[in-house]
Amino acid sequence: MLQRPILHSHWRSLLPLVVILPLTALVVSGCGSGGSDRVASTAEPEAFPVRIEPGRNGAALSNEEEAEREKRTMPRALAFKVTGAAPRPEGDVPAEQRIAASQAAVIDAFCRALIEARQARGQPTENFTARLGPRMTVVHRRQDDSVEIRIKILYLGIENTLVVRNGVLQHPPVDLRLIHRLFEETNGEFSLLSTNNTIDDERVTATVACYLPAGFDPTAKVNIARTDEEMP
Repeated sequence: MLQRPILHSHWRSLLPLVVILPLTALVVSGCGSGGSDRVASTAEPEAFPVRIEPGRNGAALSNEEEAEREKRTMPRALAFKVTGAAPRPEGDVPAEQRIAASQAAVIDAFCRALIEARQARGQPTENFTARLGPRMTVVHRRQDDSVEIRIKILYLGIENTLVVRNGVLQHPPVDLRLIHRLFEETNGEFSLLSTNNTIDDERVTATVACYLPAGFDPTAKVNIARTDEEMP
């Protein structure tokens, strides 16, 4: 009879331990799980192979651009040289007029070289329109004794028009970079050799050369004016 109260008191003293131990186990297991997550988050990410298809990466060359690049890199041989001329300004004139005469001679020489190349291919050499790639068009017109050369060229997103009539530039001189761009658009077929050569006191001249791929048949209609369009 005297032991029962003592046993009851003993269990009451152990009760806090009974409650604390399970809670401690839960806390320990929870901390272990959280530590495992932190270790996983710092592990090296899994590497996945990446394949970029040339036609879909936004930087692949189009067929036309690839063909132009091949034309630039292939060996070329000199086919012929042509000299163009423009009237020399008289007297003590501003530098702008002398530059205009020089640019007119360059454009005249370029058109003469184009005409000779077209003649070798059996193409019309008067009153023609030749598209020299996607950014440049050359129009030649002869009416009575008047000859006009009109070149439209897209450069830096702007369409520029160069006009020479009877050897005279019909507008102020253009930036020299535009003249250089004119020859670059031919992919190396035509090149400016010299300017301001003096053959007499009345004219200024320029010389343009035509270069063809080594072994190329100059009569083949597949080169500079391959997309020629005739005006009605």
